Amino acid sequence: MTAPRPKSTIAALMVATAFVALPLAFLAHVRRWEARRAELYRQLDATKAAFEEARAVVAAAGRPAAEARILGGDGSRTADWSARLVVREREPGDGGETPLIDVAVSGANGRLASSLAPLRVEAVETELLDAWLPRLLRAYRERGWAFEVVRRRPLRPSGGRP
Repeated sequence: MTAPRPKSTIAALMVATAFVALPLAFLAHVRRWEARRAELYRQLDATKAAFEEARAVVAAAGRPAAEARILGGDGSRTADWSARLVVREREPGDGGETPLIDVAVSGANGRLASSLAPLRVEAVETELLDAWLPRLLRAYRERGWAFEVVRRRPLRPSGGRP
């Protein structure tokens, strides 16, 4: 007596295909996500470099004593980042501060996204913003990165006192 021949069904083939295809699809997704994450870090590095250039813009404007601070951008998270540049100048006498540049930039790599989200640039309208912001945006354009710019008015008038 011969052994019964196993019956191959479409359902069995579909299950076998799923067992092979799903892990491979997951690995392909992870590789693409990692490539986007590397690009995300390049965006952060380019932003920090542009932030450092702000010091030259401030010095060229005759304000070398202004204080520039870069906040955030530590790279501790892998799915998103944000960094803020604040350049303020202390006013002699009353100790108030005049904002010269105040910009926040953020980038994101969505968990299920197929591409990076556009960089978001939030800029407060300040005295030296138009002298510096085009440098940042040119760096983004040269690299082909999508971005959106949101300009806001200052919360208080410049001049130190509310």
